Amino acid sequence: MVWRVAGALLFAMIAGCDKKPPPAPIAEGVQTDAAPADAQQLATELFDLIDRVADYRGSHEGRPPRSLRQLGVDSLTPNTVRRLTVQGRTFQVTVAYRRKDGREVGACSAGEDALEQAALNEGRFAVSCETRQGLQGLEVVR
Repeated sequence: MVWRVAGALLFAMIAGCDKKPPPAPIAEGVQTDAAPADAQQLATELFDLIDRVADYRGSHEGRPPRSLRQLGVDSLTPNTVRRLTVQGRTFQVTVAYRRKDGREVGACSAGEDALEQAALNEGRFAVSCETRQGLQGLEVVR
């Protein structure tokens, strides 16, 4: 009888724990933490490229690709220009709009640490972006 009561109390305590709901997905075009929509669009592409470069490095004895071509990715898309900078075993990826056309953000860059930041911060990670006001650090969501 005592075990049943203790079990019921334990179950009630666990069920009553305050759990946060998972973060809602970011709708397309919605700004995150004052990050312009232009930065968010670049960050989505940037995160994918960083993930691919890190994956390549993981399967090539710790060596990142020397170029996006070696990774099997085009450096030009209809809207963006992509660049990969490698120094030793570290790398940085930059994605820039081909045409600025009044955009608030022209280019964004980040390194492999964006993967860890996104994993630990509910998808949020920091990027360095070229804006109308100069170089700025912004927080975006993958």
